[in-house]
Amino acid sequence: MQQRILVTGANGHIGQACVRDLLQNGYDVRASVRDIMDAEKTASLSDLGIDIVEADLFDQASLDRACDGCDSVFQLAAIYEFFGNADESILEKTGTDGASNLLKAAAKANIKRVVLTSSIVAVGPTERGRPPATEEHWNADLQVPYFREKTDGERFARKVAGQIGIDLVTVCPGVVLGPYFQKSTPSIDNIEAIAKGALLFGAPNVSLATVDVRDVASAHRLAFEKGAPGGRYIAIEGNYSMRVIAERLHDIDPNVKRPLMTMPSFIQPLLPLFDLMNSKILGHPRTISRELEKSLRGRDLIFDNTASRDALTWQPHYGLRDSLAETLNTLRQNGRYRC
Repeated sequence: MQQRILVTGANGHIGQACVRDLLQNGYDVRASVRDIMDAEKTASLSDLGIDIVEADLFDQASLDRACDGCDSVFQLAAIYEFFGNADESILEKTGTDGASNLLKAAAKANIKRVVLTSSIVAVGPTERGRPPATEEHWNADLQVPYFREKTDGERFARKVAGQIGIDLVTVCPGVVLGPYFQKSTPSIDNIEAIAKGALLFGAPNVSLATVDVRDVASAHRLAFEKGAPGGRYIAIEGNYSMRVIAERLHDIDPNVKRPLMTMPSFIQPLLPLFDLMNSKILGHPRTISRELEKSLRGRDLIFDNTASRDALTWQPHYGLRDSLAETLNTLRQNGRYRC
């Protein structure tokens, strides 16, 4: 008998990938979106032959209806932005109260396991030159509102899950690249900015962990199937400097200019100003807030997920070049990049 999985936030970048991966692996999928009457939110899902329902993290009755009859939930609904209109209190409540409401609905529906999408930012950056962080680490620098949303949200969800008897498993993806996005995320905005020339005169001396969205989806499924009770799993393909990412984009599309250098560290505090000017001149979204620059000053978002790979027998299938190529293709399809 097919197991039915509810995927919340199914119209998002990771949500769409999870829906497709679950269908390909024999699961029955119910997808929830916040506004079912918004054709933009349902367009990419309506041709997949799945049950699409409306659910809001702050509407308990809608969550109860969405969870009813499901065997598990992949909780992806969240706000991912650095320069959006959502105030910090909404970000915080989405990660904490919203996730708590979902867990209560899952308990009411007798769902035993919930897979929660967290983030590497909940694990946190490491001081440059130190070993990469692992699944045991937690971010202690929460000045970036999104970092606080994911870190406090995962901690709070674990607490609530323990209180109501839900087996909560969390997946912490890296910087998610690859296809399936209709609306760009901050991760995709960063690639758009680089493609349009934002790093021409110099790449920040920062390294990031990246992963393809299709591999993130398989990590969620394997966390559901094989994860230990209460398990926490990092999903990354590799750690790359910003300069390497820009050079790989150039290899894919020669119209993308290689950075002339890696910026000296003393210039890094000026990155938000450079980002503001470049966004106006080149027409790309803002990517670096003052809080983000301060949080990453002298640090890298790099990780060792050997334990997660071994525990889930998970192996990424898409390398950095594959992910960047698909990202550029989708940006072109969405009218964000024309070269």
